[in-house]
Amino acid sequence: MAFSGNSWWDNFDYFRVEIDAMKRILMLLVVLAAACSPKVSPDASLVGNKWTLIEMNGVPVQVSGTDKDAHFVFNTAEKRYAGSSGCNRMMGTYNMKSNGEVKFSPPAGTMMSCVDQAFENAFMKFFATVNRYEIRNDELLLKQDKNVVMKLKRM
Repeated sequence: MAFSGNSWWDNFDYFRVEIDAMKRILMLLVVLAAACSPKVSPDASLVGNKWTLIEMNGVPVQVSGTDKDAHFVFNTAEKRYAGSSGCNRMMGTYNMKSNGEVKFSPPAGTMMSCVDQAFENAFMKFFATVNRYEIRNDELLLKQDKNVVMKLKRM
């Protein structure tokens, strides 16, 4: 510690300068810590859940409680989704933003002949129209602008 002068007052000025420097350093550390804190991804609440289709384009969908129901799960780390369109397996990628925007890639999947092929085709085509999302309690609403095209329930 170096003092500048012999009087107590001269030493006080030295400590005041040191305290001001420490305040600046502390403030810089607080700002850096806030900038480095982990950000919560907008899709964080989707992880670990199976989302089962309960309504498509305003029409209720029959749910059996089995893996044969149209459903998907999100892999938030890889920004991928995978599931079933009712008969066929499907998968794709997605990008969600915190402002409610979402974009799904066209789903890729198996091509088995299904009893309700019209339902399968409609379900798969809706992914291309979805551009918004909303999570309301245990429901995921996938929308085309303001219109809900798919309603899924957390199972």
